[in-house]
Amino acid sequence: MSRAQFLLRELDRVFDRRGRRALTLLEVGCIRHRDWAQSDGHSTRYIAEWVASNPPDGDAAHRFIAVDVRTSVCNLVLKEYGLRDYVELRTGDALAVLPTLNLDHIDLAYLDGPDDPDFTVSIFESVLARSDADTVFAFDDFNLADSRQVKGEKLYPALIGFGVEVAFRDRIAIFTIDEQQKELFHDGKRVHSL
Repeated sequence: MSRAQFLLRELDRVFDRRGRRALTLLEVGCIRHRDWAQSDGHSTRYIAEWVASNPPDGDAAHRFIAVDVRTSVCNLVLKEYGLRDYVELRTGDALAVLPTLNLDHIDLAYLDGPDDPDFTVSIFESVLARSDADTVFAFDDFNLADSRQVKGEKLYPALIGFGVEVAFRDRIAIFTIDEQQKELFHDGKRVHSL
């Protein structure tokens, strides 16, 4: 199973758990190269294809927001594949953009931002405030066995310490946070202080 298939399987699961209602999806870090060999951020396309081919029950539509400091290439690729209408592209630092999105809830957050452990913790904490026990968190480049992938070096030990079960596929880590675990993060035990 490829990383894309792993992520799309999680989308299917959360969609079923939510009773096939409209989902709110967030991606931090989107397409930056047109060249597939670079494969940087092409998950944006896969998620947009999923949104296009899985209409929710009822009148509401899925909301898929992709945030990156550079979105021009992503915009071109999405237009090329006829998917631009399925993605709200927001340009800027995710930590500054996220509070402006008016999101009460996020069903799936795919976090593929910079290789910075502090940014990873900060964006996780920001999304956590908009989550519930069924929210799926997915982080790319989270493999601690690879010394070049440092995103998880602060967050992963905290997750394990709070009893969170993390599933890995290649470089992607996927997990949910139950309400009791969420309380641990909000009771002054912030990851930055661990």
